[in-house]
Amino acid sequence: LILESAFPSIAVVAKDYVWGLPGHWLLVARFNLAERLPLIAMPVLIIHGDRDHVIPFHFGEQVFAAALPPKQFYRVNGADHNNLYSIGGKAYFRRLRQFVQQATR
Repeated sequence: LILESAFPSIAVVAKDYVWGLPGHWLLVARFNLAERLPLIAMPVLIIHGDRDHVIPFHFGEQVFAAALPPKQFYRVNGADHNNLYSIGGKAYFRRLRQFVQQATR
């Protein structure tokens, strides 16, 4: 499983966007990845840009914490939400290839 710019849940992101106010109560969708991820028994790679202004970096770290081993976290230095592969360049694609090779052995 490869996750890019992932977030723990819609509620967590909503609280962050409205400074902790209870705006998340108005949401219908849950998308609770942090709750479901511990139920997944497969290798996981979480990729996140450290300058992501849409889904802040610490949310990627929270997703990583929720995953079961084997798991890997790949920080793309200088990357925002939509430019992980262009900022990461060849190193990004090497990391993807490495993960897939390890996961399919």
